[in-house]
Amino acid sequence: MFYSILFSQEVQWASELVRFSTEYSRTMYSAKQVLGAPDKLPATGESAVAWAPSTPENPAGEFIHVRFAQPMAIRQVAIGESNISGAVSKVTLIDDNKKKHVVYEDPDIKPSFGYEGGLTHITFPLTDYRVAEVKVELNTKAVAGMNQIDCIGISAAEEPVQVKVFEMETTEEIGPPENLGPQVNSFADDMLPIVSPDGKTLYFARKRHPENVGDEKRDDIWYSKLQADGSWGPAIHMEDPLNNEHHNYVAWVSPDGNSLALANDYKNPTIGQRVSMSVNRNGQWAFPSTLPVNDMYNKNEFSCYHMNTEGNVLLLAIERGDTEGDMDIYVSFKRSNNAWTRPMNIGPVVNTAATEGSVFLAADNRTIYFASNGHSGYGGFDMFVSKRLDDTWTNWTEPINMGSRINTKGDEFYYTVPATGDYLYFSSSSNSYGRADLFRMKLPKELQPDPIAMLKAKLIDRETGEPVIADIEFGGLISEEPRAITTSTNGDVQLIVPRNDYEITIKKQGYIPISTTMDVEETTPDLDFDATDPIQ
Repeated sequence: MFYSILFSQEVQWASELVRFSTEYSRTMYSAKQVLGAPDKLPATGESAVAWAPSTPENPAGEFIHVRFAQPMAIRQVAIGESNISGAVSKVTLIDDNKKKHVVYEDPDIKPSFGYEGGLTHITFPLTDYRVAEVKVELNTKAVAGMNQIDCIGISAAEEPVQVKVFEMETTEEIGPPENLGPQVNSFADDMLPIVSPDGKTLYFARKRHPENVGDEKRDDIWYSKLQADGSWGPAIHMEDPLNNEHHNYVAWVSPDGNSLALANDYKNPTIGQRVSMSVNRNGQWAFPSTLPVNDMYNKNEFSCYHMNTEGNVLLLAIERGDTEGDMDIYVSFKRSNNAWTRPMNIGPVVNTAATEGSVFLAADNRTIYFASNGHSGYGGFDMFVSKRLDDTWTNWTEPINMGSRINTKGDEFYYTVPATGDYLYFSSSSNSYGRADLFRMKLPKELQPDPIAMLKAKLIDRETGEPVIADIEFGGLISEEPRAITTSTNGDVQLIVPRNDYEITIKKQGYIPISTTMDVEETTPDLDFDATDPIQ
């Protein structure tokens, strides 16, 4: 049942299609998009998540007939004319005895170009019958353009129904965006920021800069180091082989900072969009190797990727055969043979018939931040947050709009959150030094991911006092996933502990393996990695 409390009013949204005249397609712009609470409003304009007839200006007119889950006496019908409003010519109520009641009719709508869009209210005295269905008719010939309806609601309230964006109420004031400064930002487009888990390195993409590789100066990877005073140092162009003449950007940084997930296939750059991995060995980034994702393809020219802290779950914002709209968010899992599963759609709670992209998985392995123009918002693309409810990766909380201090009437993309969870990093052309600049703003606690712990340790041989280079196995979110493995550098270990009962195993030839279970709330235990206990 679709109920919403909007400005203390109870409104019931349509739950079932009865009939309709035409629809633009069976997915995007389809008649079923009218069901449920608003997906576009209060923002207005053309939208794939609002019903559009197959052709504009139909001489015969158009209609849509919907049913409500719970018949009720009402005082108003709210019609979400999200794009080109003013075409409603007739509204008929059908009661639970199938009797029809015309409550609005205007056969003489004057030809016009309509209005931008909004919520149309048809009001009348409280009915003495229970309304079960509503039929809305449109004079699309009179009102030129793509007439769209986002939602149809009924209410017994006396005050006109208003639409409010579903956003989190915060106890902290969201401050103004902070430009990261001229050391980082340039006259070119600086975009796609991502901060390493330790907070000391900022990676980003820079477009159309003279130092970029190739004649077209496409996106190259740049980075900045955190200075002692808390500011970011001068931007540095990433060395070979991570930059080439194609579009390059960092999609994920491992907890120890020694592995990077990168966009594109470096070995076969013309094969299509892929994800590659590079490992830093002795201060040098290795040539990226392509992740072997089963049945990997993307029908869209755009894409976005991110991974969990263990590096064995990959989130992809791409378009595939089962995509509901333009782009959806998918998930792929790494298996014990190092192959990756076919991308699986994470489901209709997050994905819509419009576009979902710019996906970012926080260090808690549960919270995703993503851009969408398919959920109720303030502008074109808004940023949303949702939390994973189980290990299927298809069960999510209802996405929450990040609010009007973060989202605007324009488009918001590529927001990322460091492991600390306290700031939001993003790119904007407002108040910039050149085209797009990098900014950050304080993130209220209500919008932050779950707390995590950062494990920093050094493996030392008890007898010799020398550092031990060992393999560390950790994580594993579901039983079928392999354990993630990293190798300590000079005995140094840095891991993210995203949850309680997190298992870590240390292995080294000639030593007995040791395992420990760590909790986010607890301090690091004293591990006994003893060289006097050789493996038998």
